[in-house]
Amino acid sequence: MKVTIRRAKAGDDATLAKLNAFVHKFHVDHNPSHFRRAKRAEVAQWFRGLLEKPTARIWIAEKEGAPVGYAVAVLYERAANPFCLARRLIEIDQIGVRRECRGSGIGRRLVERVLRFARAERVGSVELTSWCFNGEAHKAFEKLGFIPKFVRFGQTLPLEDSKDVETRTYKPMHATANASCARTPNVRREDNEVLPGSCLPCVCRVRTQPSPDSCRRRQPQESSHTRTPWLPDGRDHPGCRVVV
Repeated sequence: MKVTIRRAKAGDDATLAKLNAFVHKFHVDHNPSHFRRAKRAEVAQWFRGLLEKPTARIWIAEKEGAPVGYAVAVLYERAANPFCLARRLIEIDQIGVRRECRGSGIGRRLVERVLRFARAERVGSVELTSWCFNGEAHKAFEKLGFIPKFVRFGQTLPLEDSKDVETRTYKPMHATANASCARTPNVRREDNEVLPGSCLPCVCRVRTQPSPDSCRRRQPQESSHTRTPWLPDGRDHPGCRVVV
């Protein structure tokens, strides 16, 4: 049966979201504490934005006209820092082939497209990140010439009981933002008023009376933010979604 590899274009976002579904489900099933169940419309919107980026390339594998696999590659340029040299690399962010079509060389052909893209951009480094539970994909990547470069360790800690934590709001007593903060407990104002030229209120979750250094300045409106894991060269990355 004939298999073709074509570059994804505008309008392929729905197709890519459908292909991504089995890849993402595999990751949700194996690590539900990290991955959440994705909504098809949100995934399609994400791919729609990626298709517009000049540094991204997406390919779709079709078997007799039916989509059976895809690959996402992104070109990164990293400036030098005190610890690492400047570098250009292409990251395989996602790659997947439907189970019934695996073992037929489709994954290899998708990777070859990525390598061809790297050569055209004169980039000598092609990398990917894969979770430890994806052993089948690891074997496939090693057969394609990829070698492990680093190991990332993690530990899950028990969270403190929220009932034992008190939330307090502090406001600096001075009027100059550059002066040393002297904070005292203060009742939260409903309008969260900030005096002109003063520091923003900070919110601390503490068990005992906090010191000034235990407070963290933040915007008046509270928000939650989860930082994604970092890689050795300083990048934030959620982990490559791979099923080959």
